[in-house]
Amino acid sequence: MYTKPGSENPDSGPSGQAEKTRPLTTSKAAWEERNKQPGWRDASGQVDSKPVHKIGAIIIRDRRLLLVKKKEGPYIILPGGKLEAGENAHECLARELSEELSMAVVSSARFETFQDIGVYGSHPLKIDAYFVQAIGEPRPGSEISEALWFHTKHPEADRLSSILQKFVVPRLVKMGLID
Repeated sequence: MYTKPGSENPDSGPSGQAEKTRPLTTSKAAWEERNKQPGWRDASGQVDSKPVHKIGAIIIRDRRLLLVKKKEGPYIILPGGKLEAGENAHECLARELSEELSMAVVSSARFETFQDIGVYGSHPLKIDAYFVQAIGEPRPGSEISEALWFHTKHPEADRLSSILQKFVVPRLVKMGLID
């Protein structure tokens, strides 16, 4: 069973002490079903209208899209994260890409905003996606376990977040930017 920081888990972590984890309560099928219903639903099924807002980086090299996996789970997502107080989107992308992948942002341009249920819980998620030019080779850091250059025939395509599956990848393919 996949667990997430937040509640007790009887397994001990690297320090030998019990790690705090919380079971992932929403399966992919469950959040897909919830997404068909009007309004966003929280874990208890109640309508939740406030999405978590994140900024996502679309970095393309050699017709491949840079994506990441978090250490806490199996899903493949866009690199990026939440805005901190006083930050604009470009500053957020620069900070997140430096922390997560040791990459430096050269430029960013707004692409589109996407909304769906987040894969790491049942909360609504809103992502402002930006095309990003960045320098450096991605080296996972912070909460990232793996960086990968995605193409549509990638063996882990079934682990894409719903926003990637439904919106981002199809649009980038249609635009002729990725294979």
